[in-house]
Amino acid sequence: MKHFSLNLRKILLSNILYYLILLISILYIFIYSKLYIPQEIKIKENYILKINNYNIDGNKLTIEFNNLRGTYYFEKEEDLRYFKSNYNLGDIIKVKGTLEVPNNNTIPNTFNYKKYLYHKKINYILKIDNFSKLKDNKNILLKIKNDILKRIENTKHNNYLYAFILGKSSYIDNESYNNYKINGVTHLFALSGLHVSLFSGIILLILNKLKLNEKLSFIITSMFLIFFSFIASFTPSILRATIFFILSGLNKIYYTFIKPKNILFLTFSILIFKNPFYIFDTGFILSFTITYFILLLNESITIKDNIKSILIISLLSFLSSLPIIINLSYEINIIGFINNILFIPLVTNIIFPFSIIVIIIPKLSFILFILTNIMEFISKYSSNLLNITIYFQRLNYFEIIIYYILLIVSIKKSKKVIFILF
Repeated sequence: MKHFSLNLRKILLSNILYYLILLISILYIFIYSKLYIPQEIKIKENYILKINNYNIDGNKLTIEFNNLRGTYYFEKEEDLRYFKSNYNLGDIIKVKGTLEVPNNNTIPNTFNYKKYLYHKKINYILKIDNFSKLKDNKNILLKIKNDILKRIENTKHNNYLYAFILGKSSYIDNESYNNYKINGVTHLFALSGLHVSLFSGIILLILNKLKLNEKLSFIITSMFLIFFSFIASFTPSILRATIFFILSGLNKIYYTFIKPKNILFLTFSILIFKNPFYIFDTGFILSFTITYFILLLNESITIKDNIKSILIISLLSFLSSLPIIINLSYEINIIGFINNILFIPLVTNIIFPFSIIVIIIPKLSFILFILTNIMEFISKYSSNLLNITIYFQRLNYFEIIIYYILLIVSIKKSKKVIFILF
C-alpha cells in the first residue's frame, strides 16, 4: 500500500501527466466541434417550454430555453410589471410564436450572432407572439435563486448589484460602461476569479474567527462557491475559479504538492470535457490565459509589496490578454492597465463587499449609489486623461503563438525583455 501511494504521488507530481491531459482535452475540442449535430426542433403552433434564464432590456424580454432563445416585446408597462411579479426561473410556460434560424454576419470580422448562439448550443430564435404560465417552479434551489433575483430587482440603485452578484453588466448605463472599457477595467464588472477570491476570502476569514478547522472551513467555503456559481448561472469564468479553488484546497489539505499551473490545466480539462464549446467563450479564454501567466510569474518571483504587486499583475494581465482583446475590438488603451492600481482596490475592498451587504440590508443601497457615482466620476475623467488608444488589424494564429512564446520566455527567464516586448 505504501509502495502504491509513493507511485501515485510520483505520477501526480509529473508535469507530463497534466500536459497529456491538456493535449487530450484540446483534441476533444476539435473532434466534438466537428461531430456536434444541433438538436432539431419541430415547427408547432404552440411550444411547452421551461424558463432557464431571462433578461429584460427596456420593453424587450429575452428568454432562454433548452436549445432555444425567445424574444418578446411588451406593448404596455403593466404587462412588463406583471411578468416581473408573476414569472420565475423554472416556470413551465406555453408559448406561441414563429421559429427562426439566426442570421450570419454580413460584414467580415464583425460579431456573428449565429455562431455566438451556436456555441451556447442555442440553435433557434423564437419570435414570441404571446405566452402563458402552465406550472410554477417547484425546485427549491431555483426558488432561492428567484428570491435573490426579486430582492435585487426590488432594491433601489440596483444596476451594480446585477453586475456584481449576477454578472449582468448590461444594467450599467452605456456611457459609464464605455468609460470603464476605455480604462480597461470592465473585467471588474463581469463575474470572474476575482469575485470568487473575494467571496472565499471573506468566508474563510469569518470561519477562521469562529475557530473552525481547516478541512471543515474548506468544505463550507466550497459549498458556498458552488451555490454562488449556481446563482451566477454557472458562467465559465466562475466555474473556472470555483473548480480551481476546490482542487487547490484538496491539494493543500492532502499535501499532494501539485503545482498550481498543473491544477489550472486540470481545471481547464474538466470544463472542456463538460462542454467543449466553452473554448469560444471570451470570459473563459481570458480567465484561463490571465491566470496561467500570473501563476507562471509566481513560479519565478515573489512580490511582497501590495502596490507593486497590483501594478505588475495589472501589467501582466494586460500583456497576456492583449492578442485576445485586439481580435475582439481592434483597439487598445496602452496605459489602461495603470487604472487598475486605483480601481482594483476600490472595487475589491469597498464596493464589491458593500454590494453583498446591500443584498442582506437593501435599505443601505443609497450608500452603494454614492460609492458607484464616485467611481463613475473618477472613470469619466480617467478615460480622458489616461487614454492612449492604438488601433490594430486582426492578428492571425501565427502572430498570436509567437507573441505568447515570447511572453512565456520573458517571464520564465526573469529578464526585462517583458518591458521591451510591451
